[in-house]
Amino acid sequence: MIALPQKILTVKTTLLGNDVHKLPMMTDILAHLPNIQFNQIVGSLEDILKLHPYFNRIINLGFRRWCKVFFSKQTWREIFATNWQLQFERYNESIHK
Repeated sequence: MIALPQKILTVKTTLLGNDVHKLPMMTDILAHLPNIQFNQIVGSLEDILKLHPYFNRIINLGFRRWCKVFFSKQTWREIFATNWQLQFERYNESIHK
C-alpha cells in the first residue's frame, strides 16, 4: 500500500528569520517522515525560501505590493488567484507561528 503524502501548510508573512529557524525542524521531520510535503505562505522574500529543497510550494501574499496599487485589476486578479489556490488545496495540518 502506498502512503499518501501528508501536506503541511506553514504560514509566516513577516520576519524571514523565523522561517530560517524552522528549516532544521523540517529537515528532522522529513528524515523520519519522508512523505511529508511542506507548503509555505510568505509575505515577501519568497526567492530566498525557494532555494530550500524541502518546500514543495511557496505561496507569496504580496501585501505590500497589493497595498500600493490596491484598486488595479492586476492586484485583484492576484488576490483572487491566491485565494483560489488556498481554497482548493487540502492540508492535513497548518502551522502559524
